[in-house]
Amino acid sequence: MGGFSYALIAISAVLLACAYVAPPRLRLPPHLLGHPIVDKPNFLDETTVDDLLDWTRRLGALPSVTRDTDSYKVKREHIGEAVPINNVTKKCDKPFLIPDAKRELCVFPGRIDVGKHFIMAGGLEGLKEPYETIVSRVQPFIKYIFNYSEHPVPKRLFESEEFTKLAKEVCPSHKQGVLDYFQFNLIVQVPGQTVASHIDAPVFYHANRFEFPQWLLASMVFSGLFQDDFVDQVQVVAYYHKWKTSDGGEFYFWDDLSGQAKKSFPASRSANSVDGSKVVHAAAIYQPKKTPPILDQNARNELEYNKLTKQWEVKSDGIVARVYNEEEIRFGAVYRARCFADKADQAAFRKGQANQWSLDYVLGIFKKDLVSRGVYREGIDAYDLGLLIMKTYISYPLSPNAVFPYNYCALSRLYPWTAPLLKLVC
Repeated sequence: MGGFSYALIAISAVLLACAYVAPPRLRLPPHLLGHPIVDKPNFLDETTVDDLLDWTRRLGALPSVTRDTDSYKVKREHIGEAVPINNVTKKCDKPFLIPDAKRELCVFPGRIDVGKHFIMAGGLEGLKEPYETIVSRVQPFIKYIFNYSEHPVPKRLFESEEFTKLAKEVCPSHKQGVLDYFQFNLIVQVPGQTVASHIDAPVFYHANRFEFPQWLLASMVFSGLFQDDFVDQVQVVAYYHKWKTSDGGEFYFWDDLSGQAKKSFPASRSANSVDGSKVVHAAAIYQPKKTPPILDQNARNELEYNKLTKQWEVKSDGIVARVYNEEEIRFGAVYRARCFADKADQAAFRKGQANQWSLDYVLGIFKKDLVSRGVYREGIDAYDLGLLIMKTYISYPLSPNAVFPYNYCALSRLYPWTAPLLKLVC
């Protein structure tokens, strides 16, 4: 029997083993279902679109989402999994770690929950691609603005009557008294990229993204163990590219257990409103027939406008990897606000923010529940504990259409011995 046949047998055995233990393709907890989403065509006028594009050009380099903490500081960037970076390669040896902001330690990416699931499951499309390609697809570029009032364009949008009305349609009926605006960010995709299934950074009365890694906050939401402290919020996503028809890039969301995602088309000037911190959502691959620029997760990957050529450049550690015309790019502006019943509710939140939970307290609740489930092992280190928490509680959807909803082409990242075999079929 030839080497190719042996390879097929080995790969088939791996796939059958995966299929045997495969969970249902959609198993979201009840508290993440049944929440509204509102579509609004022509939300932005042409002048605002031009203003947003001009402002984006002037912002400088936009980092990829794997480096989101370049835009803000996290008091506890890790839960103890951090290890020194490899001084020879300047990379991280463990498969799910990346260099921290100082490039001294290796830590879980802030949204490892999102990236890990996308790499292993292949996203909405059930992609079967090598690790280097698929990890590049899930690195769109993002810019966070927390002091929105210092920027005229987002300030004008936040304080408009249209925004207030659209936002309040999503806030729970008993929490529409005060909209507490707190974040504005830009999310930009080049052809071949996507936004993987995720929930937005949650906010609790006693926990937020400035204190804890986002993957831990997402785990807290999925688990339901911290629901009494959860703060409802609203995100309005508005599209400010100028193209009118799209090849992919649709906004997908899950609000029931029917198995199929619902979708919203990212038409120019349109917007949708949803509480993304409790509605799982994603974007389809934008221009799926095109390959994304290959971006090493250990590198500093950025998108920047070149004023001389009037083009957008994707850079990896300062080296230009790909160049795009502006009409090739998908631009989204995201506005976020917290929903409060009244001023007293808002004041209670601010008091809670000044009295944050400790990391030991949060991990202690998880450990107690993991013990009750019979999955906790004494002496487990922080790296394995983080992976166990995500595996136990977070359940992003698997592709509803792929025959086999796992990306076996990325197996070699975890199991290097499969690399020669997978090259024959991937």
